[in-house]
Amino acid sequence: MITLFLTVSILSQIFWLFPAVRQFKTDLFFYFLILAIMDPLVNVARLSPIAIIYNTYVILSFLILLMFIYINMKKIYFFVAAFLSLVLVIFSFYLGITYCYDLLIISHTCILFFLIRRALFFVAANRKVNIFQLVLILYETSIIMKLLAFLTNAEVGQLYFLITTIFEIFIAVFFIIFKEDNQKLLLSIKNI
Repeated sequence: MITLFLTVSILSQIFWLFPAVRQFKTDLFFYFLILAIMDPLVNVARLSPIAIIYNTYVILSFLILLMFIYINMKKIYFFVAAFLSLVLVIFSFYLGITYCYDLLIISHTCILFFLIRRALFFVAANRKVNIFQLVLILYETSIIMKLLAFLTNAEVGQLYFLITTIFEIFIAVFFIIFKEDNQKLLLSIKNI
């Protein structure tokens, strides 16, 4: 089981390097770039004499969240969010792993909110649904569900982690192939 877990984990890390390249010069480039470097950085953190593995996830997740706040909100909110994020990240170094999971769930839920908001604004402006955005929402939801599974039940969480990681490899392939502005991924909404 450990061999399967490690193989899937390494494959996932390899596959998630490529969406960042594909999404270069798009609004979501930094989102995909942080996703690409997140697991390799955590692997480097594992070599550290102090346990900063989950803190690395927290820091990078909050960077993604700050990117969405910067893109979507007034700059004053960005500075307030940056300050609050810094405080929460600092606390993550002193509190336990459960606190890190809580912070990860909070940050990814906020990211999910921004992705849903982005998709709804696109639908309202264009009267079309963008499949790329729906897959992005599905991916972010899978991250939250994975974190919740780990937080609530470690035995089920490990199996769920394996299944969702395999699923997320397929999502990575989708993001390698398609960009958000691909016209083939737009579904028109008829007047109701």
